[in-house]
Amino acid sequence: MVASGMLAAVLYKVRTGQKLTAIGGARLGWLSGIFGFVILSIFLAMFVTMLIKDPSSLTKIKEQSAELGRPAPDFDKMLDELRHPVNVLLFMPLSFLLFTILSAFGGALGARLLDRD
Repeated sequence: MVASGMLAAVLYKVRTGQKLTAIGGARLGWLSGIFGFVILSIFLAMFVTMLIKDPSSLTKIKEQSAELGRPAPDFDKMLDELRHPVNVLLFMPLSFLLFTILSAFGGALGARLLDRD
């Protein structure tokens, strides 16, 4: 997430050629964090919807997880968390904060590093 903010600052500097302040980089990183959060939310909603509508897909995912060497109890614990909407709703604000704050920090850091040119 920090790297996405830094990448946003670097791409802005390369494409526009304008100087980017640390605050401007933080804003740019914050926006990239919002986009990342929205994409994560869409994928999470699709995953939960798939698990609810097609229970056979759950066994396929368990098999693939076992093939990758992940322990079954970890996967079962994750599924138990996803079955309770309250847990998902509590996860969303935390992930929003993590995505936006870390991306804003990366954007500010990227702008500062680019300012040294």
